[in-house]
Amino acid sequence: MYNFKKNLKIYLFKDKKSIDFSIKVSKNCVNVYWLNQEEFEEIITNWKTGIDKNIGKLHWCIQHKKTGSKPEKAPTSYVRISVSTNFAPSFHYRVDYNDMLDMEKDYFYQKNNIMCWDNK
Repeated sequence: MYNFKKNLKIYLFKDKKSIDFSIKVSKNCVNVYWLNQEEFEEIITNWKTGIDKNIGKLHWCIQHKKTGSKPEKAPTSYVRISVSTNFAPSFHYRVDYNDMLDMEKDYFYQKNNIMCWDNK
């Protein structure tokens, strides 16, 4: 069986100006969000300082956390990604800071290079 290897994975479809943004839940399960390129660039530009707004049809809250939850508040470094709507359950992810950096690098690589799916 093929398992998902990356915690965060994107596909930039330049012809549609859209992004498939996948967040790994387990080795066999991934949640996928579809964003237009402009919306995704807003996430890429602002994730380090925080986002709390409607993007597309979803509400996104993305925060770089430097301490754990109360009462201990132990030092840590992760990124909280919460995605919600008015009509469905919310999803709350905790991803490694370096996974976000890798996704950001991957986005700019895909944006500036021809990918195999660009020829379809």
